[in-house]
Amino acid sequence: MEQETLTVKFDGQEHQVDVQTFAYSVLNFATVIKEANKKVTGSPIEINIKAPEKGSVLVDLVTKVTQSPTLLHGLHTGADLVTVVAGLYGFHKFISGRKIKETKKEDGGITIHLEDGSTMTVAENVYNIYVTTPAISNGISQHFSALSDDPAVSKFEVIRKEKRIIEVDKEDYDRLSIKQQIETENARRIVESAELHVYKIVFDKTDRKWEFYYKGNRISANITDEDFFKMIDGGESFAKGDLLRVDLQINQSMDESVGIYVNQSYQVLKVHEHIKRLEQAQLPFNKTLDD
Repeated sequence: MEQETLTVKFDGQEHQVDVQTFAYSVLNFATVIKEANKKVTGSPIEINIKAPEKGSVLVDLVTKVTQSPTLLHGLHTGADLVTVVAGLYGFHKFISGRKIKETKKEDGGITIHLEDGSTMTVAENVYNIYVTTPAISNGISQHFSALSDDPAVSKFEVIRKEKRIIEVDKEDYDRLSIKQQIETENARRIVESAELHVYKIVFDKTDRKWEFYYKGNRISANITDEDFFKMIDGGESFAKGDLLRVDLQINQSMDESVGIYVNQSYQVLKVHEHIKRLEQAQLPFNKTLDD
């Protein structure tokens, strides 16, 4: 049985972190590790949390990978897993909320060219794990969505053997909260009529997404309807809980581990109707049974 120790650090002036932020962040970080482990080692894994050091917000995640006798000895190790997890976070940090222009395979790696001219070469196994395992990109985006809601956490870090392998500053939390989908042969798009309840509003046309409740699930989505933004510019007011009737594009990718298409990201193509929350709550008290 092999053991790797990672230190997860939440930086902030108050030297403390909200319990919900802490729990949700660590939970999603553990999800990324477990999903990556399925692809890297294929062996059972335990993730244990040690008590934080006094006066700090530090958590040791101890990963114990039990090598399967069916695997060649030394083929995959806990160190390999840690390298992949760091690569997954680094890759997500590079592409999240940005537009990919071109993807090329070269020299054992995958080079990503963004429309803004930026490039990054990522290990082929990291790229393949990211694009074929929606739970990983979802876990990372949900991780930073939790951090973005907590003003006390100014930086998130993961340290291994005194070396910082993951580092994300607060100004990147919102962008990294965006669920990113890379088009592959196992990806598809569907469009359906949907009712979305507004949770978080973003009035400017940026990469930051609105947040909604859709069929009981909280989602984030860009709105590409130009007429909708003209309506906003014309003075239309919105509030948390308002209802939008829309054409919703759902971007899906195949999760090979279970053999089903999984919702990866969302985009509002057209807003057909805006119903204010107070209008939804109105009851016809002035009506009679004869009306």
